[in-house]
Amino acid sequence: MHSVDNEKSGKLKNKTKAQLTKELVSAQKRITELTVQLQQCRDQRQPAAGDTTEIEDLREKLVTAENDLNQSMEEMEIIIGKSDQLEKDNAELAQTVNDLEKKLLECERESKNIVQPQIELDEPSAEKETFRIEFCNREEDYQGRIEHVLTKENKTFTGPDSKAIIDFISQHIKKPEMQASAPCVPVPAKLKNPEFAVRNQSFNMKLKFDLSKIEIDQEDPVTCHIMIYAKPIGIGRRKLIVETQKQINASGIYNIDLTADMLSSGAYQLEGALTSMRALNKSSPFSASLKGSLIYVH
Repeated sequence: MHSVDNEKSGKLKNKTKAQLTKELVSAQKRITELTVQLQQCRDQRQPAAGDTTEIEDLREKLVTAENDLNQSMEEMEIIIGKSDQLEKDNAELAQTVNDLEKKLLECERESKNIVQPQIELDEPSAEKETFRIEFCNREEDYQGRIEHVLTKENKTFTGPDSKAIIDFISQHIKKPEMQASAPCVPVPAKLKNPEFAVRNQSFNMKLKFDLSKIEIDQEDPVTCHIMIYAKPIGIGRRKLIVETQKQINASGIYNIDLTADMLSSGAYQLEGALTSMRALNKSSPFSASLKGSLIYVH
């Protein structure tokens, strides 16, 4: 019995419910026409012995039409059964999605109620500068906040914005030999990454940046801080794949080879920043936003 049902189900793969309904109506119409013809033939003539050819022919056509009708009805029952099962599966899936959404809301409420540990700091004084930096994890990025403990002045920023942190600290650190903090100069930079990479394997990139217009004291080199992130296309957190430093002792164009950490399968957008880290030198601070092309990891 199961083999017969499987055979019928196989024949229905290319038939829709509308097509079966049309065939069912056509079969019913054909049976009605043949029944009328058979009755008319019986009423209009009394066949002689052995002269029953026309009636028998009509009877055979009627039987064939009835068989077609029964087959169409069986196929329709199979289609209706599959439709009912599909509706049941959709209802169960909708309930599962609803339950997961409720659990997600509960997790979000619980995460908001978590008390963040407080870091014990020494009492602020005019002799030393103390800063507090906080990061809060959001859906797609980190929200940061830096505070000068002595004055309670603060500044917010998005992501690992080292430039914002350095600028804020520079404003609150006393520098006797400097009357004012020099503005940060943007410099041209280009990040070139491969289009494809193999999952769970590191890959190479090239970074080119132009410091031709930056004055750099050869006796006091500048340290460049480079950070590059891989941001998944769709849902997911950014991952730090490159963090390195390079000593710069002269103006000019620089080409640096970088090795990125391994990634799992997926598509990523590469982005990051290049910033100068200086202490008491005479060089102008500079920075650059980095953005690579899409990379597909397989």
